[in-house]
Amino acid sequence: MASGGPPPQRPPTKKSSSKEDNLPQLVTSVHFNNKLPSIPFPPKFLPFPFDATRFIRHKDTSLERNYKFKLLFPNNGAIPVELVDPSAYVTPVGARLDAQDEDLARAASSHQEEQRKQLIESTMPWLCKTEYTGSDVRRYGMGGVDNKVKADDADVTHADDRESQVALIEASFAKAKRAPRHPTKPDLTPVEIYPLLPDTKMWVYKFAQVTFDNKPLPPTRRTGAENDVTQLEEALLVNQLEKETGEDFLSYYLPRDLETAQRRKRARLDKSIGDETFDYEKTREYRWEVRNREDNNEDAYVITLSGDGKDKGSLASYNELAQRIRLTVRRREGAQSSAVLRVAHRDWLEAEIADQDTRLEALAPIEDDATKGDAGAAEAD
Repeated sequence: MASGGPPPQRPPTKKSSSKEDNLPQLVTSVHFNNKLPSIPFPPKFLPFPFDATRFIRHKDTSLERNYKFKLLFPNNGAIPVELVDPSAYVTPVGARLDAQDEDLARAASSHQEEQRKQLIESTMPWLCKTEYTGSDVRRYGMGGVDNKVKADDADVTHADDRESQVALIEASFAKAKRAPRHPTKPDLTPVEIYPLLPDTKMWVYKFAQVTFDNKPLPPTRRTGAENDVTQLEEALLVNQLEKETGEDFLSYYLPRDLETAQRRKRARLDKSIGDETFDYEKTREYRWEVRNREDNNEDAYVITLSGDGKDKGSLASYNELAQRIRLTVRRREGAQSSAVLRVAHRDWLEAEIADQDTRLEALAPIEDDATKGDAGAAEAD
């Protein structure tokens, strides 16, 4: 039997608050100390060196620049533009402008023509000019030199028959005998005239232009202008390799004394060297930088003048410049070792002779089919 009274109550449970959960683990307050002294002067403002509007300045985007806005105008806007009937712009036969309008149109046309000429003939050294031919048969863009050359050759016409071709060729030879004229300065007259032909004697050899960063002849070897030239003419450059570092360099050798240089020069000019030997002394070492003709895609030539340009025997001979070599002094720590080189001459090797013959074939005349046919007929006769 149940006894009366209030029902039993559960013991109260402790509710966890969110503030307690968010409390940091470290309850102790941390104090920071600054041991640096205080600033001895009040703060100052520094000038701002940049444009203050560089981040807020408006810049048009390509979308805005390429957008085409519609042209809106009222129907009664009095705009004389016909957008429907294209026949409204057909010029009637025999129609002419007013006299005042013709003067204005002519002035505008001449002004536009002058602007066009100045724009096309503007000088751009890095750009190869293109020749433009207009409907009025005017040429622009090639410069004054080409136009003058074309004006000089205006009398030359193309001939179809053999007799006319022979006459034109003979006329070109007669024209070549005239004194040359400067293309841009007609007042200048030539002082000496040399016919320019390939150097058939020296074409078998390869030439190189050697540039020194200083005078190659040491001060102790300079005894006079003529003697210095003799020593430099007989100098030698020898390619050598240093075993320790594997560096490739050039050694510059001079004749041991002036007497040796003069003796070798006489033997070389008289072609009487034979088995004679010459002693050379190393004076300097150089690092070298080579630029080949094929790598640079340039045409450079050496020109040799013979005669004074006034007699018939005067001739200008040219040869290909195969290489450009730039030499800089190679400096080493300590004293430079002095080496003596004994030079003797030998005959050409078969490979060297074959290379010379190959170079000489470049000067052989080109034979076409007609020339070969005439030669064969001559042999048959």
